[in-house]
Amino acid sequence: MAKHSSDKAKRTSRHAIIDIGSNTIRLVIFEVDRKNETFSQVFNKKIMAGLAGYVDEGSLSERGIHRAQEALESHLRRLRTNEADTVSAFATAVIRNAKNGEEVARLLEERCGIHIEILTAEEEALLGNFGALQAFGIPDGVTMDMGGASTEVVVFRDRKPLVAKSLPFGSLTLWLEHVEGLFPTGAEQREIRDFVEGPLFAIPGFSDLHIHSLIGIGGAARAASKLADHLYHDDTKTRRVETSQMHQMLARCSEMSKPELLDLVQAVPDRIHTVLPGMLCIYTAARLVHADELLVSPYGIREGYLCARVMGVSR
Repeated sequence: MAKHSSDKAKRTSRHAIIDIGSNTIRLVIFEVDRKNETFSQVFNKKIMAGLAGYVDEGSLSERGIHRAQEALESHLRRLRTNEADTVSAFATAVIRNAKNGEEVARLLEERCGIHIEILTAEEEALLGNFGALQAFGIPDGVTMDMGGASTEVVVFRDRKPLVAKSLPFGSLTLWLEHVEGLFPTGAEQREIRDFVEGPLFAIPGFSDLHIHSLIGIGGAARAASKLADHLYHDDTKTRRVETSQMHQMLARCSEMSKPELLDLVQAVPDRIHTVLPGMLCIYTAARLVHADELLVSPYGIREGYLCARVMGVSR
């Protein structure tokens, strides 16, 4: 028995990844089987940081930097009791696009004692796509990774990326810039659809596609799925949302009474303000590529990063 445990210890290792996003900062620890090139998630904790809301005149404010520091320090404390062989940290749109992004990363590195890689827009798109494709055997299609401040879209064929685009808006920035209250009104929904439709149309060949499933990655897609489960599927966690259901939910939520809205809060408590702006963007994309459904991926950029940067798996 001791020998079996020793063999397993040699074959497996644990890798922690900290994903500094525009809305959340998440710590995930994976156990990797190097022999079989497989992995499993053993720990997952997110902190709602909302960094996109701390951008002032193009720069991340000192309050935003402090918020990111608090979240990172909290995750690093957790790593003292959840040991990992290696720790990687990366930042995406909100720090990448900030005028002071390089300085922010340097300050966080000095204060927290951990290297932070700022992913380029293309790297973010391709790593998210790579992660999602580990979960599905779909040869051709589109992945859409909607974060708080950016949306990465990859068109792929034979499981290889053809077009990778990063669009400069996400579920949180759409809410901040286009919604006055908690939920978008009918007029605000139309405004958001018009706003996102142009950049989506500009992706080469995007509107000429005819696919069955749009693969959704990230919190906005998961929130849409949770909301659909709550309203239609009796909380069965199907990870599939029909495009027609998204259309119905958007119309229904704009006319809900206060008790109905309070019930909605229970379905997506931490994303209640961003769920509809995010779903509007996903619905618009699904309609443009003639998709019948949103298929929510259990994997995304963190799994893609793990496979490509830590495990060295090729496409």
